[in-house]
Amino acid sequence: MTPAEKAALRALAGQLNKKPPAGSTVLKGVVTAVNYDTVPMDISVALQGDSVVVDNVAFVDNFTPYVDDTVILVKQGASVLATGRVADGIQAHGWQNATLSGIEYRIKIVEGSLKVEFRGLATPSSSSLFTLPNSTVNYRPSQQRVVPCVIASNSDGRFVFNTNGTVTLQVPNTTPTLPNDVWFDDTEFFI
Repeated sequence: MTPAEKAALRALAGQLNKKPPAGSTVLKGVVTAVNYDTVPMDISVALQGDSVVVDNVAFVDNFTPYVDDTVILVKQGASVLATGRVADGIQAHGWQNATLSGIEYRIKIVEGSLKVEFRGLATPSSSSLFTLPNSTVNYRPSQQRVVPCVIASNSDGRFVFNTNGTVTLQVPNTTPTLPNDVWFDDTEFFI
């Protein structure tokens, strides 16, 4: 680490160790809802030790909140800000099971944009793999996304993510049958 990087790290540590501004309160709560479709995005939080649920809570953009996350809140006046998630080690951090066995997906916020991430290994029974939900969180792309993938025969294929939520697998014409295994690790697209 360079001296400049060490100095920057010390400055950051000093900022993190500061007490909250006068008149502010630090609280802990549990996320009850995430509103990705509002501008700006916000969450609802049940204050820990209380039955009160606070809606329209802003959050910093260095983490992606999920329902049931325990978060640290700073309240100053009427404003409430979620500053981060408590790492308790029991949450799945948004991973959902796809209808295709072995595949999981989640949504992440990256610099204010929504990104869908995938992981897992599956054995497809047809070129139509699964359908992304359009429930409380819309995992579907705003326009068709085509993402390269590796299939078991070590040849390249493509995942096609359609706006209606269907996910299909395209294999080269030289591959006469569907592959036994398809890897979804590191597959992602921005909504």
